[in-house]
Order: sequence, then structure tokens, then C-alpha cells
Amino acid sequence: MSTQTTASGARRTPDVWLALAVALFALSSVLEFARNTIGIDYYLFWATGMAVERGEIRDVYDTAENQRVGAIYFQAAQQDARQRGAREQGTRRLAAANVRKSFENYSTPLLYALFGFALSGDYERDFDAMQTFSTLLFAAGLVLLARRLGYSPTASALALALCTMLAGPFIDDTSVGNVNRIQVGLLGLCAWLATLRRGAWSDAATGLVLGLAVLFKPNLAFCVITLIAAWIAAREARRIVALGVGGALALALGLGLSAAWFGSLDPWFIWSQRLGGLMPNWASDLGNQSLARVLHDRAGLSSADWMPPVFLLGACAAFSAGRWLRSKDTQESRDEAPLQLEVLALGLGAAASVLSTKLAWFHYYLMLAPLALWLLRPGASSRAQLALAALAFVVTMTDIPRKLLPDAAFEASLALNLGACTLFALGLLAAGRAVARARSAAASLAG
Repeated sequence: MSTQTTASGARRTPDVWLALAVALFALSSVLEFARNTIGIDYYLFWATGMAVERGEIRDVYDTAENQRVGAIYFQAAQQDARQRGAREQGTRRLAAANVRKSFENYSTPLLYALFGFALSGDYERDFDAMQTFSTLLFAAGLVLLARRLGYSPTASALALALCTMLAGPFIDDTSVGNVNRIQVGLLGLCAWLATLRRGAWSDAATGLVLGLAVLFKPNLAFCVITLIAAWIAAREARRIVALGVGGALALALGLGLSAAWFGSLDPWFIWSQRLGGLMPNWASDLGNQSLARVLHDRAGLSSADWMPPVFLLGACAAFSAGRWLRSKDTQESRDEAPLQLEVLALGLGAAASVLSTKLAWFHYYLMLAPLALWLLRPGASSRAQLALAALAFVVTMTDIPRKLLPDAAFEASLALNLGACTLFALGLLAAGRAVARARSAAASLAG
């Protein structure tokens, strides 16, 4: 027995070292790339935070105020470049300010507050710190997801490399300095907490992290709803109470942090009142690759207000269908379902949020990574479904099709959304079966 264990450990050691080497290479490569970007989105968060701290802006959601303060910070960026002895485009701050001469603010007050608390006043230093934090949080969340889903260390490292070095949405998010890497990292942490199965405290911790993530960027509210729907269908509704307790704590903490930064809760009231008109519906040629825009351009659909409820109700109905399905393999149910139902619910919610929005930049599609990891997990369904999920993931996340096919044969926005819809549809088909397994496992344990 001792000899077998030693031999087994010796066989695993090269895999672990290979996984570590691949992961470190991927992270070092993307962090080096991050240092050469200017961060036109991060500049908005940074400059708005600075303006709030210095009392230079009264209403971060007012168009005239944003134009006035944007001009002030463009001049400050020019002065900063001169002081550094840099050429006209010699600093990342000036390059970003040249693009963002007028601010376009529609994020939540908590997002500006959290970025504001992390400011040192030096854009170059703050941007590097944010890029490092976002990348490492994304990596940690992705690895947590992969390990929870049964990926080996080597497979987890390869998934990390695929979702960073080769993933267009990750590269795009890093280039502009947006927050989708942070969101995926938080989803990974939520999935890890939700699958600990350690009682009420882990569910309350899930609610706390997920609640803060929603206050940070509200599109993750879809994940809350799908997680609740999955638990209700799986006869685990009691866990919703602990989730709600954590969510209430998140609300108190998020509002408290926002009030501490802005001096009051007024920005939340202003943001909620103006939310409907804050986000413009940019045309496809300016970067909007949403499904709503594709349907508008190809089918003439002028409104997509029906899309959020349809995608959300579709996900909830898929979980509810599991109440009438029966799992054939009780042992498989006992081993698999508790670790994977929550990940599927969070992944479907994130995918629904991306597919149903009227405005989706390329980096938004990074939110499909949790669902794709679930569909491609070890021991997942049939080979045909695995192959379809892998193909959809490659089409959605990488530039490989663009490099292999001529522009006339590959329409980026259409292919992107076809791949995303395929992943979502596969998740819907699996939702009922996952609930059935969870119910069967619970019944076996009760018996």
C-alpha cells in the first residue's frame, strides 16, 4: 500500500509542476500585456473617484457636470505629462484622457466608492495595481471554479491559460481596464462558498459576496434569481434564508461604504431615477455586439425590452423542470449534484445577463466562462454535447475563427452570439437533470 501511494504521488508530481508552470506563464504574460494598456474605462473610475474626493463634481450622473470635469481632468493629464517630461502621448493617463475628454458615468455609486478608496492619486501606479488585482482575482475565481468542478491541476491551469492568453473578452477587458475580470472572480468565490455545504454560514457568506457584487454592478442580480430558483426546485429553499441574511449585510455594507465616500446616499437615489436613460444604445460599428443589436440589424427588431424576462424566466423554468424528472443513477447523484448545481445556476444567470442586455461590449462575454467550465467539466454529459460546448466556447472566447476564416464568411457579432446562445441552451438542457440529481441525492441521504 505504501509503495503504491508513493508511486501514485510520484506520478502526480510532474502534473502539478506542469500546471504551476503553465499558470505562472499565463499570468506573467497577461500582466506584462496589462502594463502596456491605457485603460480608457478605468480612467473614468479613477478620475471620477478623484473628482469626488476633491469635491470637484456635484453630480456624477449629470451630463453637463461630466463634460466640465472631463475637460478639467484632460488639462490635468496634459500638465502631468509635462511634469514627467513625457512626450505628447507619453503617459497612459494622457492617452486615456484624450479619449475620455467628457465623462460617461452610469455605474453604481459603490463602484466609484470602492475604486475611490483605493486611489493614491498617481494614475500610473493606481492603474497597475488595479490591473494586477483584477487579473489575480479572475485567476483565483477561475481556479476555484475548475477545482470545484473536478478539473485536475493541469486541466485547471490549461483552462486558466485559455481564458486569459487566448480569450478575446479577457484581452479586451484588460485593454480598457473594465471590471468583468473582477465579476468572474467574485462569481468563482461565490460558487466555492455555496458548494462548501458547511451550513448556514457558508450560504450567508455567499449572500454577502454576491450581494456586494450586485451592488458593484447590478447585472449579477440575474445570478441571485437563478440560484434561488435552483434551490427551490432542488428542495433546498431553507438555504435562501441564510442567503438573504448575507444579502442584507451586503446591502448595509455597500450603502455604508458609498455614503462614507460620497457623504450621503443621494447618489443612489439619483442613479436609480436616471438608470433608464444613462446607458445609450450605441451602434454596432462603435463596438456594441449585443444579441439585441444583432437582432435589430438582421431582423429589424427595434426593441429588446422582452429579452431580460424571457432569458431569466427560461433559466428558472429549466430548473423547475427538474422537479418532474428522475435521476437514474443514485450514486452519481450523491457524488456530483451538490458540487455543481450552484455553479450551473450562477453560470446561467451570468450568461442570461449578457445575452439579454441591449448594450454588450466584447469584454462582457467573459461572463460566459463559469457556464462553459461547468459544461466542459470532467464526467459531463455525452461526447456530442461536450464537442458542441467546446466549439461554442472557442467561437465565443477566442479569435481563432477570425484568423481561419475570411471576413466575408465570419461575421463577428453574429458568431459571438450564436456561440453564447449555444452555451446558454446547453445549460438550460442540463438544468433540469442537475436538479433531479440534487433531489435524488437529498432523498438518499434522508433515507
